[in-house]
Amino acid sequence: MYITFDELAQNKIIILYIINKFKFPISKSDLTAFIINNEVFNYFFFMEFLNELIAEDFISIENDKIILNESAKKALEFFHDGIGEDLKISLDEKILHFSKNTLVKNSIISEYFIHEGVYYCDLVIMENKREILNMRIEAPNEEYAKLITQRFKNNPLELYKNIITQFSK
Repeated sequence: MYITFDELAQNKIIILYIINKFKFPISKSDLTAFIINNEVFNYFFFMEFLNELIAEDFISIENDKIILNESAKKALEFFHDGIGEDLKISLDEKILHFSKNTLVKNSIISEYFIHEGVYYCDLVIMENKREILNMRIEAPNEEYAKLITQRFKNNPLELYKNIITQFSK
């Protein structure tokens, strides 16, 4: 499939638009998941566009997070109207939904480990880069440790609410 210069430029602007719309630094893997899951581009075209944006110094990757450089911000200002309103609305809705899921996923730590024959579960909720809950619980065995961490991962805010409620009685 042949892509014209205008299509190439528009596709790169769409990627910059998507990156810019996220209200937090997004990882390359999360951006790739967003693009593929929402069928914005196929994987191979997306990787080609992304690599060109990096090579052209529109974006950089620091600590696995994608950063828009000044040239990207200027390009977005200049070519923002090149993206149709319907596409912007659709992308904005998808980004909002994906952002909520990604923030929750990236804000929850739920893992277990064994130390000197004892199983421990680390349960953490982060909000705005601050720990609002950090608990370590001893579990009687590995099966129970898995159960605790899975239940916490599935519904961390409910657990947090229950804990706060218990302390406020």
